[in-house]
Amino acid sequence: MGNFKKIAIIDVFSLLYRAFFAIPLLTVNNIPVNAIYGFIRILLKMYKEFNIDYLVSCVDKGRSGRNIFYQEYKSKRPPSTDLFKQQIPIVYEFYKFSNLKLIYKEGFEADDVINTIIHKFVNQKINETNFIFVITGDTDLLQLINKNVFVIILKKGISDYVLFDKQKFYKEYEFDSNYYLLYKILVGDSSDNVKGIAGIGPKKAKNFIKNISNYFSEKKFEFNEENLNLISSYLLDFFKLSIDSEKLKETLKLNYNLLKLKFINDLQEFNLEELYIKDNFINNGFIDFLKKYNFKSILQEVQNDFNINYSKNNEKKQLKLF
Repeated sequence: MGNFKKIAIIDVFSLLYRAFFAIPLLTVNNIPVNAIYGFIRILLKMYKEFNIDYLVSCVDKGRSGRNIFYQEYKSKRPPSTDLFKQQIPIVYEFYKFSNLKLIYKEGFEADDVINTIIHKFVNQKINETNFIFVITGDTDLLQLINKNVFVIILKKGISDYVLFDKQKFYKEYEFDSNYYLLYKILVGDSSDNVKGIAGIGPKKAKNFIKNISNYFSEKKFEFNEENLNLISSYLLDFFKLSIDSEKLKETLKLNYNLLKLKFINDLQEFNLEELYIKDNFINNGFIDFLKKYNFKSILQEVQNDFNINYSKNNEKKQLKLF
């Protein structure tokens, strides 16, 4: 990877939710902490395995507005349990203790925040001299894969993951990542309760995309409202669908508006150097948080795996864990 530095962008609640179901219930003073424990383990694993230099974390804040024009959006997801909800304030506490950068915007999902950050980085050509890793459990973010932008999808438990670059994506889906949004629009997304086009499953969608990619081979494909009529016409020619042209275009447009990641014009500004953690990831606050919640095994891991000297009053001291 040469001299390129690594930027990690974390989808906090996606990882927290995965950790909640992967780790058996843990409590400290009758407070559930298993999701927090698992989340920090994921964070440490990613930091060590990818040698992360910069880190920014993103969270959902409020309702995204997608439910306004589609009331069934995410309606079939099981409600969060009290055991999970009790741990949400603790994850904010962790970020306050450790002084790690946490970004959110009221009325937007973490996916939209991540999309905005990625586009700002690309516009500033930050991706040209750095590798960017998006770490999530949500496959929606695969549409962000690009040159030097990779997506890490957490799979089983908290330690199994798949790293998607453009080559890995093509091997998995048999088409370029530029077409992933169109693929999701065609097949739908059961986790968000977004219905696909009736009569088109994953296999048919892949065949369709491979066929039309010949037309777009000389330029980057992007599904948008401008080529809605073209895609609709191709679909009707390619498949014998039991749906009329206007209904098809209506469904395509709805799914586009539900699944397309948003760009947040007024997302808070920050300097890349604010995200630098290489020399100060395991800091006093990080350790204090681990002590407060009695995460002894993580403390031991930190002691074994990191040089945890810290500077205070210009004097180097060994950080005491126990």
